[in-house]
Amino acid sequence: EAVIKEIELRTPYKVVDRSRADTLIKATITRVDQVRLNRRHTGGLPQEQELRVRLDFAWQDLRTGRTLRERSGFEAVGRYIPAQPVAEPYQVGQHQASQRLAQQIVTVIGAQW
Repeated sequence: EAVIKEIELRTPYKVVDRSRADTLIKATITRVDQVRLNRRHTGGLPQEQELRVRLDFAWQDLRTGRTLRERSGFEAVGRYIPAQPVAEPYQVGQHQASQRLAQQIVTVIGAQW
């Protein structure tokens, strides 16, 4: 979803159903890590967490079968604060990381446009 929004926001192209598409972007999440950045002095509960998401992707021309761009090891980070009073859920970090990955992917494939 984040990649679709980035493509439609930053390029003149539209994302369509695969049966009508000229190209295809495939991505595989290869790793998700959660790291505690710091913790509360009292009780040791996590104060701030970092979510790291790594993926590999390929952009393929469906007409020729040729791979237009391919990258491995793309990584992005999202942070969130699970501790009170903020009490952000895991999804806050997940959203940040996915937005950053989408921006990076569109930047890389945008070099072809």
